[in-house]
Amino acid sequence: MGLAAVCGYIGRLLSVPAGPLVFSLAGVLAYNLLFTPVPLPPVIKRAAMVLSGAYIGCSIGYDALIRIPRLFLPALVICLGYMINAYLTGMVIHKTFSVSVKESMLIMSPAGASDMALISADMGVNSTLLIVAQILRLVAAASVFPQIIYFLCTAVT
Repeated sequence: MGLAAVCGYIGRLLSVPAGPLVFSLAGVLAYNLLFTPVPLPPVIKRAAMVLSGAYIGCSIGYDALIRIPRLFLPALVICLGYMINAYLTGMVIHKTFSVSVKESMLIMSPAGASDMALISADMGVNSTLLIVAQILRLVAAASVFPQIIYFLCTAVT
């Protein structure tokens, strides 16, 4: 956590859009790739699952509950699209890079790195490649999209 805080502070000092997030993620990723990663105890994993579930649950109000029936069809289309994408691109990754089918499909999942760590552990897939791929995707998205949005906002004004 200290490394993430220091790297995040450096990102803030450089005034890069989303710099604290990008630099803290990149710093921890580099550390875990260069040195032995510190394992996360199962108790902390379970606590993270409970806290994230409670956070999401607290953000749901009565208005959101009323709209749930109208969201069934769009949610079904999105889930089917993600499943088809995960299967097709997962098969490409499996055949191209000799990665297991489960692992390659999890790599293509839209969940974040922390979610994928919890999901993959529940499925019995312990893969550093999966976590690294998810973190690299997050770092790429967090470093590219804020720049694009910043550019578009400054171009419009």
